[in-house]
Amino acid sequence: MIHYFKGFRGCDSKCQYEIEKLDEDKVKVTLTELVDNKGTSITNMYEQIATEIYQKHLSSIYVENITWVEHYIGEGIFEETFDEVFLKWNGTNFHSIEWKRLT
Repeated sequence: MIHYFKGFRGCDSKCQYEIEKLDEDKVKVTLTELVDNKGTSITNMYEQIATEIYQKHLSSIYVENITWVEHYIGEGIFEETFDEVFLKWNGTNFHSIEWKRLT
């Protein structure tokens, strides 16, 4: 699915997202940077995008039961990458992002 969001300075931006059910109460959400995204990258807006997707699709899931992944499609000289993303939840939005490269 495509998620549209406002990036830096209100620029129109978009990414792809996939919600995968891992078991009855756990999910994995993968955000993919689209090569035709002319706006702000998912890396720079991950907390905002995660908050929007959580509020729209996942509010019945405990935040501790969500695994977040950042995905960049390999293109040209760049390799495809996947990073697990760790976020903190303050009851309103995600913040304090950290990444760990997946192999």
